[in-house]
Amino acid sequence: MAPVSNEAIKETLFSIGNDKALGPDGYSSLFFKKSWDIVGADFYAAVQDFFSSGQILKQINHFIIALVLKSANVNSANDFRPISCYNVIYKVISKILAGILSHTLQDIIGPV
Repeated sequence: MAPVSNEAIKETLFSIGNDKALGPDGYSSLFFKKSWDIVGADFYAAVQDFFSSGQILKQINHFIIALVLKSANVNSANDFRPISCYNVIYKVISKILAGILSHTLQDIIGPV
C-alpha cells in the first residue's frame, strides 16, 4: 500500500462536517480545521504513523456510544437512537481506509 499523502489527509479532514458529534477527547473536526496552522503537522504525523506501523494508539481508538432521543415521549429503549462518537483522527483514518477499500473491492468483486 502506498503512503498516504498530506493532501489526502487534509482533504479527508476538511470533508468531515463541522456539526459532527465530539469524540471522547472533546474535539470536533471544526477545531482541527480552525487551528490547522498549529496542529496540522501533528495531525499528519498521527495519521501517517498509523499507515506506516499498522497500529493505532488506544487513546485514538476509544469512542463513546451516546443515546439520542428519537421523540419527546420516552416510553422504552426503542425511543433512543445510539450514535458512536469517535476521535477525529480515527474518523480520518477510517475514511481513508474506506476509500482505499472501495477501489480495491471493485477489482476483486465482479458485478452481480
